[in-house]
Amino acid sequence: SNDSFLTGWFLHLFEFPVNMFYEFAPVSILALLLLSKEVRHRTFEQPYFKYVILLFGVNIIIYWLSADMRSRYLFMLVPLLSIVLIKAYAVSELLNNKIYRIVKWILFYGTLLVAVSLMIYPIWNETREMAYVWPISIALMCIALGLWIASYCNQRLILISLFGALLIARIGFNLFNLPARMNSYPDESYRSGEIEAARLSLGHPLYILNDTPFNHDASFYITRERFGILKRIQVLAEPDAFYLANQKNLHIFAENSTKYRVVYSFKIKLDETRLFLITKQ
Repeated sequence: SNDSFLTGWFLHLFEFPVNMFYEFAPVSILALLLLSKEVRHRTFEQPYFKYVILLFGVNIIIYWLSADMRSRYLFMLVPLLSIVLIKAYAVSELLNNKIYRIVKWILFYGTLLVAVSLMIYPIWNETREMAYVWPISIALMCIALGLWIASYCNQRLILISLFGALLIARIGFNLFNLPARMNSYPDESYRSGEIEAARLSLGHPLYILNDTPFNHDASFYITRERFGILKRIQVLAEPDAFYLANQKNLHIFAENSTKYRVVYSFKIKLDETRLFLITKQ
């Protein structure tokens, strides 16, 4: 209803800044530095930084007012914000004001937290059985701790050390989180069915029949397994072809007086649609 839409939209206006701050931490933490009037004045006294923040502002307002907004839509705007916030950090470092000291210690202990968090992989149920999880996790943690110690010895390295630790954490994420997600993600059942359908039809033409519902995920996995583009056709093709059809489109075989055999049945994510891998008898 219109009332529920308007309510959701007004809530979004208040939630958007909070979500953005959360999604783009720790860069967004630097925005606290702009609470200082002196920092704002020195940061924006150069026209370049005024232009950058204006460019960011006129773009962000579009997403702020949009009811259907995803964090990934803002990735291209983060570098613009980072330019201004890193400048504010450099200004604050010279001033050494109270807000800077608070932000500096948040970043400092944030680096330590990132380093220690890398040891989650050897004890997490989803990753503890993975090959070399202990030595890789320890090695990554040691590198991140080395960056933290460097920032302790030279506080001017605090921001660089944090970004370096986050890069190390991302390597760990790629090595362990992504494979774990692939194995335990709810879509695994859909993916395995799509892959099996592709393998069963190898060596034969494969088509989506008529207006059978189909989604991008299914198209990707079947295309990847078959090394060929999946096409949609309206009529039956060559005798040895395989077809992907839902219950509704099975009538095409009857209309052509063609007997068929269901080779395999599986579901795709799109509305939990059940598809049939079919070939002529």
